[in-house]
Amino acid sequence: LRGADLRGADLRRADLREAKTMVIHLGQYIAYVQPDSTRIGCQYHTNDEWRKFPDELISRMASDALEWWTENKELIFCAMDSFEVKKDN
Repeated sequence: LRGADLRGADLRRADLREAKTMVIHLGQYIAYVQPDSTRIGCQYHTNDEWRKFPDELISRMASDALEWWTENKELIFCAMDSFEVKKDN
């Protein structure tokens, strides 16, 4: 569904059990975690990139990004890791 515009879509009968996206609401940002990539706010990067971003780069994404990232990155990493476990099984 990358890039899909779902405004006005009727998903009431949609079966999304096999969808590989975890949606996490954490304050002012929503994280859409997928097996290989994650979108947080308007930033969309691979999971490897998110794990390696230095604080300086995170702080340039938005004025409050570094504070939010510091508080929530471990939760995001756990969500990413949950997909890794499923891949191994």
